[in-house]
Amino acid sequence: MKKYLYLFLLPLVLTFSCKEPEPEPKPQPVEGKITLKSESSVVLSDEGDSKQVAFSATLGWTAASSESWLTVEPRSGQKGDAAITVSASANADYSPRSAT
Repeated sequence: MKKYLYLFLLPLVLTFSCKEPEPEPKPQPVEGKITLKSESSVVLSDEGDSKQVAFSATLGWTAASSESWLTVEPRSGQKGDAAITVSASANADYSPRSAT
């Protein structure tokens, strides 16, 4: 009788011991928030100009310009209060320009 009991339990033990481990859940993305402390748009003169934009960020941040004539410094920072300087080169032909 003991032989039959062991033979019955062997497949049961092998089934549980060969199970794949549960995959670890993927971490959920953390959403950041930026709150502007100054105007949401900046107007710069045709001769070349710079202005500061102040904001507060809940996470580390990066900044970039969509156009080569407009630069942003610094380009990154940590969470908390911060300010960037947006600088435009002179507009020689005075045609309207915009960038983000």
